[in-house]
Amino acid sequence: IKARVWFEWGRARDPTDAAAVVAWADFAWRSNERPAALSALDALVGARPDDARGWHALGLMRIRAGLHTEALPALGRAVELAPDEPRYVYVMAVAEHDLGNREGGLRRLRALAEARPGYRPATETLQAWLSPRDRPASASRPPAAVSSPAIETPPTDTGVLP
Repeated sequence: IKARVWFEWGRARDPTDAAAVVAWADFAWRSNERPAALSALDALVGARPDDARGWHALGLMRIRAGLHTEALPALGRAVELAPDEPRYVYVMAVAEHDLGNREGGLRRLRALAEARPGYRPATETLQAWLSPRDRPASASRPPAAVSSPAIETPPTDTGVLP
């Protein structure tokens, strides 16, 4: 009950505060109030159409809701607004790949891995996606199993996925 009051207070204080709305939506989703969570994020991006964090959270929440087709434009808008945020680019690449646009996802992931070679989710996922003959010679060990936590996990109050 205390958590609900805190999240609702934060959202009521400023319904356009992305951090507060994303945190509330995450709480609502976990409390099985899924339509309310989606509505809150839809309202957030309606009020703040240039907020990349809101669009990213909406895209993730739509994937969790099984609204895959509707998720891609939201994730794409987040990437458009914050192209230097590797998390947003990574999630978009994985979503594209997993939803059937394998070449587009692979192309996006390759570009991210080249631009940010230290961003491990991109380099590890790319290594897992590529066939052994396509892997760079430096990849001597087989890739670790890769899941898509960004796709399977709703956004958190910090916008950083667990």
